[in-house]
Amino acid sequence: MKNNIKMKKYLSLMLLLLASAVYGCKTKYMAEYDEFEEHYNKFMKRYKSTEQEAYYHVDEEVEWVDVPFKPMDSAEVKRYRNDFFEFKEIADFTPYDEQKEFHTPYRDSLWEVDQERVKRYLDTAADPRYIKFDIFYHEPQYIGKIDKYCVLKHEKKDNVEAIVYWESEFQQRLGIWIAYSTDKGKSWLQYYTGVVQERPLYVKWYSKYPLINSNGDLQIEACLMRKASDPGLHGYVPYELVQDGLLLTFDLETLRKDSDGDGLTDIVEKRLHTDLYNSDTDGDGIPDNLDMNPRFNLPRTDKTLIYEAVLNEDPRAHHFWDEEKCEIIPFSEVPAQHHVTDTNRTILIVTDDPEFLACQPTKERVVFLTKEEFESKKDKFLDERSTISFSPLFKVDNVVDAYVFDVGGWTWSEDYIAEKRKGGWWICLTGMIME
Repeated sequence: MKNNIKMKKYLSLMLLLLASAVYGCKTKYMAEYDEFEEHYNKFMKRYKSTEQEAYYHVDEEVEWVDVPFKPMDSAEVKRYRNDFFEFKEIADFTPYDEQKEFHTPYRDSLWEVDQERVKRYLDTAADPRYIKFDIFYHEPQYIGKIDKYCVLKHEKKDNVEAIVYWESEFQQRLGIWIAYSTDKGKSWLQYYTGVVQERPLYVKWYSKYPLINSNGDLQIEACLMRKASDPGLHGYVPYELVQDGLLLTFDLETLRKDSDGDGLTDIVEKRLHTDLYNSDTDGDGIPDNLDMNPRFNLPRTDKTLIYEAVLNEDPRAHHFWDEEKCEIIPFSEVPAQHHVTDTNRTILIVTDDPEFLACQPTKERVVFLTKEEFESKKDKFLDERSTISFSPLFKVDNVVDAYVFDVGGWTWSEDYIAEKRKGGWWICLTGMIME
């Protein structure tokens, strides 16, 4: 994560300037701004860190050279083999249609409805220059527990009902999942396939092949894709066709396989980087399917509390530069043990800091990887990145046991101060950037 600490200002500074511009109250708001800036700068000067400045100065002095994008060799893409499922070439297939690249049947139907709604609105609105966004709202509809918006293909055969759908779990934009019922949709089992849309397999929702084959397994047409260029507007990554005419088969035995009986299928365990043959990878007594930090069981330290406060969004540590509201987090405090549920998101964090690896998450399941592990486990097709990045804890120059650090995701970053005070840590949010 690359930040320029000189560019980061407390959000209120920008809001005050904006207010003065909008309402024309320049004198009043500029006076408030000047007073606030003076106070803020004095406060931040106290927590100056030469260590942090040197760290980012070196980073920013690197001479960046644009390397022209080069698509992956098509022959390499064609050599791709899935770790769990087979796909074969077929002669009678539905050609790839780039207009349907990210759509689903229900999503396409909503597009047609929205177009008609906009037309009616423009015909009747008092001021058609302004469209009310609530005209695009659609009451969610479900098949079983699956939102129809995400359903790629749905089929019934005798007592069997099956759904192929996408779900943005395991740090993935479009992971392919299966929902399967053997009692006419009364109860469902859901399985992750390990396939990520377009990386490099693209699953066609408009496949004409029956979803449920004669063996009761699931099949769907697919093709092989590759990234066509670097990300464009809003991070959109264009992909292009490499090979069409494939039939992908998901056999139920493989979907269900759980070698260590911990409630996580082998496919999921591979995604979480846990041990397929050990139900408690880190040996902490919590089975992998319930463990919020399934890969590491290390001794806690005082600094572990700093990481946990930010990771778990502790309200005591999320006040903007307010010494009164930022409460002390006691050194003796250990977060209550939480277990993974269906509502917990899974995130990836790469770090070599054992004090960070000892964290006990409460909001999201965290897959921690060391930098060496991350490099060795990279999948050239998935282009996996750390979901959240933490900088080192940089020592403050003139305050004993005080640190500054920053945290960020793909489109945001935050700055913090952590100071050891009587009985615990005082942690304060000092800056934020949203892109």
